[in-house]
Amino acid sequence: MRLTHFAWLNALLHLVGLMFAWLMREGTMLNTLPGRMAWLAQDPFIWKLGWICWMLAALCVGGLFAGLWGALGKPPRLLWAVALACAGAAADIFSELIYISVLPPLARAANRETFLAFEAAAFSGGCVLANGFYTLGLWLCALELRAQQRANLALDAAAAVTVCCGAAMSVAGLLMNAELLQIFTGPTILGFCAWGVLAARRVTP
Repeated sequence: MRLTHFAWLNALLHLVGLMFAWLMREGTMLNTLPGRMAWLAQDPFIWKLGWICWMLAALCVGGLFAGLWGALGKPPRLLWAVALACAGAAADIFSELIYISVLPPLARAANRETFLAFEAAAFSGGCVLANGFYTLGLWLCALELRAQQRANLALDAAAAVTVCCGAAMSVAGLLMNAELLQIFTGPTILGFCAWGVLAARRVTP
């Protein structure tokens, strides 16, 4: 698959994931604790499907960075970006497995304390660790593209939006603030989708 095609696939998965994030908000900290436990106790299929989509999107981040690493001549800086993306995907997928397989049974059992503990672990793992690793990796990619004179204004703007909003998402994770996370998730994902497509086009002959 050409890198540009993969970049579009990556963008599509992230955009679908963004749609699922809106549909799944009843099971998140945007809802009250009784409300989200009652919703998750039903073990809704859309909850599982949405997190599976985000798992695939997490893998695509590493694939995109790896494709850029190869297209740019395998520079060491991008190898670090790939490693960060892989670490981020591991943290992301582990957190998403908690959302899928742990929280619904705890909600059905009405075990509030354990539910809150696992929910906090999944929230922090996805927002702070995974998103932090992805953001740092993209920043390294942006530096390499500029060093190799492959960047342009649109690419730099997309990178700036993604890195700044991604950092804000990590702060939201540290603060356990779902409202702040909601504000910055859309711009981060849209910026990343645009950046991935633009970066792939800039490095593809």
